[in-house]
Order: sequence, then structure tokens, then C-alpha cells
Amino acid sequence: MSASRAGEPAQDIAPNHGLSVERIRQIVAAAEGLERGRPEAFDYLGRRTRDLLERQGWTTVPLVRDAYLAVPGGERLLQVPGFGRKSLREVRRWLWLQIGDPRFEDLDSPNAAGRSGAPGQTMRSNG
Repeated sequence: MSASRAGEPAQDIAPNHGLSVERIRQIVAAAEGLERGRPEAFDYLGRRTRDLLERQGWTTVPLVRDAYLAVPGGERLLQVPGFGRKSLREVRRWLWLQIGDPRFEDLDSPNAAGRSGAPGQTMRSNG
């Protein structure tokens, strides 16, 4: 990180550490995110959605969850200028993956009907 701060390009840093240029860019981006105090979980949101949430001060998973649940259907988030249905769907899916709460299950997915359990669990049929 210090080499990057000194203005040294990723192409020069990578060989010194036995890493690819892309990996150096990823490390620098992650470090910059940590310096801003953003949890790593937010890296899985699209930039527009993440920026809209951060501008509201919703910078942790519990804060986003509480904002979503404040009004049924996440309507509180839709009151944020520029925050539309697509961002709302993205946040709902992201919350489902982050905490596995069935209130955020992706109801738009064709596989969602009749599914229960935490993300990543496989369901067995008796047939």
C-alpha cells in the first residue's frame, strides 16, 4: 500500500511481490475501502447502490437491514432520490446472501418457490 501511495504504478509493484498487476489493483482497492471504513460486504453491491446507501449513512449490514425493514417492502429505501426498484431488488438479494433471513429471500428467482433454509443449503426431494 505504501508503494501505491507513493505513486508507484501497479506494474512496478507486482513483480516485487510475485503478484499479478490485477491482484495489486484488487489489494489497493480493498485497502482504500477499509480506510473509508466500508465493510467488505459492501463490495458485493453495485457502485450506484452502494453510493446511495453510504450517502444515507447506511454503512453496515444491520443499518441497511433496519432501513429495509422500517417500512414493509423496503419502501423506505425507495424514498432515497435515485434509488429505484432495481436497486431495491439488489439490496434485498444482497441482504439474503449476507444474513440468510427469509424476509429477504429472492422472490423474483424461479427457484425461490417453496425453498427454505439458508443460502447455499441444498434441498432434497423425497421423490
